[in-house]
Amino acid sequence: MSFDDEINDVCNKINTVSSIDISSINDEYDIINDNFDFIPAKVIDNYNGLIDNIFLINKGSNENIKNYSFVINGDGLVGQIVKTFNHYSVVRLIFSSKTKIGIETNGCYGTLHIDNGNLVIDDLINCGEVAIGDAIFTSKYNYSSSNILIGTIKNFSSTKIFVKPSVNKYKINYVGVIND
Repeated sequence: MSFDDEINDVCNKINTVSSIDISSINDEYDIINDNFDFIPAKVIDNYNGLIDNIFLINKGSNENIKNYSFVINGDGLVGQIVKTFNHYSVVRLIFSSKTKIGIETNGCYGTLHIDNGNLVIDDLINCGEVAIGDAIFTSKYNYSSSNILIGTIKNFSSTKIFVKPSVNKYKINYVGVIND
C-alpha cells in the first residue's frame, strides 16, 4: 500500500472532523512562539507508530492550510503539512523517515533527516565551530519559515551532527501551522 493509499484509508475513517470545537482550548496556543503568524489546530488522530510518524489536525484548506507549511508548538518544530483536505490536514513529524529539512546552526548549514532512528544533520556546508548544546534552527533554504527551533546538538563528528529534538512526539496535542 502506498503512502497516499494509507493516508486516504486513515482519512476515510474520520467522521465529523469539522465539528470539533477548539474554543475551550485557546489558552493552549499561548505557548506557541509569538514570532510567527500561525493557524491554531488540534491533533485529532495520531498514527506515530502506524504510518511513519504522521498525525491529523482539525484544520485544512478551508482554513488556509497549505502543503509544506511548518507545524510548531511551544517547544519548536513538530513537522510539516504533507496533505490537505477541506477540514483537516496530514502532518509528517520531524521523526519520519521521509523528513528532509534544511537547518542552520552557528553559520553551519545542512539537511536534517532520520538515520538509524536518530535525527541527524549531514551535507554540512560552512561548518565552523559547533558544540554540544548549540541550538539547531530551520534555515532560510526551506519551503516555509526559518529560525524555528528544532533542537540542540547532542553529539557530532566531522561529517554528522546528532540532534536532540526540542519536541516530545508523544506529547503533541495542540499545534500552530505557520501561515507564510
